[in-house]
Amino acid sequence: MIVSANNRDVTQPSDIQEEWAKSRQLNKPMLFRISRQGQSLFVAVATAKS
Repeated sequence: MIVSANNRDVTQPSDIQEEWAKSRQLNKPMLFRISRQGQSLFVAVATAKS
C-alpha cells in the first residue's frame, strides 16, 4: 500500500497524480513510502519529461 508520495500522505489516487505532476514540472524524482508486511519501504521513481 502506498502511504505517502513526496512526504505527503496519500488517501486517494488523485493525491499521487498531483504529486506526479509537481515532480515532473520540477524535473525531480518521486519518492514513495510503501507499507508492506508492517515495514516501510522507500522507492524513488524518475519522472523525467520525454
